[in-house]
Amino acid sequence: MRSLHRTFASPFGSLTATGDGRVLHELGLPGRASPTTGARRAALSAFAEVGRQREYFDGQRQEFDLTLAPQDTPLQRKAWQAVQEVPYGRTITCSELARRIGIPGAARAAGSLNARNPVCVIIPCHRVVGADGSPTGYAGGLEIKRRLLDLELKRAKLVFPEERSDELASRLRDHRLTVAGDTQSAAAP
Repeated sequence: MRSLHRTFASPFGSLTATGDGRVLHELGLPGRASPTTGARRAALSAFAEVGRQREYFDGQRQEFDLTLAPQDTPLQRKAWQAVQEVPYGRTITCSELARRIGIPGAARAAGSLNARNPVCVIIPCHRVVGADGSPTGYAGGLEIKRRLLDLELKRAKLVFPEERSDELASRLRDHRLTVAGDTQSAAAP
């Protein structure tokens, strides 16, 4: 039961967390309806770890330590677990996500599962891209997805020191993304 909510500032606008104070059910993006009807505004301590998302936006945090309980189906849960395994600063394609969750050849279905992620940023669905490496569909809009990917790629130099900084700069300029599990990267339109 979603009984508590709290709003947090982000570079993209307000993010709305809903949960019961122990687990997070949803972290809604700006402009996306979040089910807060009947929920009480929570003290910051109820969502303290969610509040640390500011550290993510500042490049000081790459993962979160929270208990998640989104409303989901077993296949959605499997997809979101697979998305959480994509390393910071990396991406996978919808077809790679489909393969990882046991439905190879069903890239559209995998993309649809990913699009239903109710816990943005924390479950990093923004790391799933189109077959050509371009940012595709995102609940918060493509501009926010590009900004999240850019944020991670800019910090990737610190995370992946084996990569040459000129290659990283080129990927940032062209919005080319390193696609984990695939052998190619392509420029975004």
